[in-house]
Amino acid sequence: MTLIEKADKGGSFSLTNTVELGAFQYGLRNNEDGRGRYDGQDGHYWELYSTGLAPVDPGKPDPIKPDEPEPKPESSNTASAAINTFAANYLLNYAETNTLIQRLGDLRFTENSNGAWFRAYGGKFESNARSFVKDFDMDYGGLQAGYDRKLDKSWFKEGDTYVGVFFGYGKGDLDYKDNGHGSGTAENKTLGLYATYVAKNGFYIDTIAKYVWSTNDFRVFDTAGTLVVGDDVDLGGFGASVEIGRRFRLKENRTGGRWYVEPQAQLSYLRQGSAYFNASNGLRIGVDDFNSLLGRLGALIGYETDRTNFYAKISYLKEFDGDLDIRYASGKHIAGESFGDDWWTYGIGVTHQVNPRNSLYFSLERSSGGVFTEDWAIRGGWRVTF
Repeated sequence: MTLIEKADKGGSFSLTNTVELGAFQYGLRNNEDGRGRYDGQDGHYWELYSTGLAPVDPGKPDPIKPDEPEPKPESSNTASAAINTFAANYLLNYAETNTLIQRLGDLRFTENSNGAWFRAYGGKFESNARSFVKDFDMDYGGLQAGYDRKLDKSWFKEGDTYVGVFFGYGKGDLDYKDNGHGSGTAENKTLGLYATYVAKNGFYIDTIAKYVWSTNDFRVFDTAGTLVVGDDVDLGGFGASVEIGRRFRLKENRTGGRWYVEPQAQLSYLRQGSAYFNASNGLRIGVDDFNSLLGRLGALIGYETDRTNFYAKISYLKEFDGDLDIRYASGKHIAGESFGDDWWTYGIGVTHQVNPRNSLYFSLERSSGGVFTEDWAIRGGWRVTF
């Protein structure tokens, strides 16, 4: 966008800060012919140009090598803050599903038909910089509660089937690193159903279906130092998960304990609805419907007694979808992001039966290698049967 046209080649102009227009940042440069062909200091034109796109002198070889990605425009602080909160919903859903499946350890200690359980969890995610989803930290925490009962007639013989309902609440607090000083929050409320089959030979199937209500907001300073606010954007989504595994127990020792190995496989799906922020600076930006298909292969190595189970776990995860379309509220497409990646998680845990009606569990985990990393995660729960 040309701002100044001069009659001669004299004079010089500058900005006090880069300019935010819409979803991108712009700088000021001197131009020979008004079409971005020459970045000298003696042109007749001064224009705004998208930062991140290096000006090219046609008299010189293209500075971009064939094996290097083409530079992309730099997103505005406001746009990045808005998109980061939608990324936070994805992470909260991942953390919640990963926590819910761990009630299986409690079910293996269950002797009675009905049971209630309670979970608390927390952790910290870090996002690596990309185009719109820039660097941020997110501390999160949540609670879950559920009730289930053992069916009189199981799905299959030689095992027990449980069906139940649960409610969950999770909240993430975001701290933006490199896109202006600011913060954001994301909240998820979840209502779901589950059904679990546990066979006497150690095989199990665990299924989950849930609906999620989400609310996001952010507060960030733009490049001019003005506070921009985006308040209370609501969106919904639903998800499902299927996990299978089998515990292979080794020979029991003289004290009654035994080592075991438990390979696991899980496939979880999430569809998150579209939503748009109306920021206080006039920017209206959001995301289309978003799909996630996450696969996990892992294993537990543990030692169990009649009342206690100690284990170490490792899992490989891969996101098969995770493509995010970013748009203005008018419908115009701006850019795309992708959460598609793979990473590893590993941790330790213990489940203990306090008495015939009560059992407790506790675990520590972390992850590495993906576009998001989990520095730490702590989970604890209690199950009571009656």
